[in-house]
Amino acid sequence: MFRIQISPSLVLALLDLPHATALFELTSKNREFLARWLPWVGFIQHITDTEKLHGEYVDQAIYSLIKS
Repeated sequence: MFRIQISPSLVLALLDLPHATALFELTSKNREFLARWLPWVGFIQHITDTEKLHGEYVDQAIYSLIKS
């Protein structure tokens, strides 16, 4: 996985399936605020929705790489 250590307490990493639970919890807690800018927030009701969204983004990224 792509990972850059920014500082001893901060890491920049690509989103991956192990992050799905944390992303789902953050999305749920901040739903109203995030929905103003992120249209996909309304579709996230269960952890499986987050996992599915991740899979779709990965598929889209792979397709973009193949087409370029």
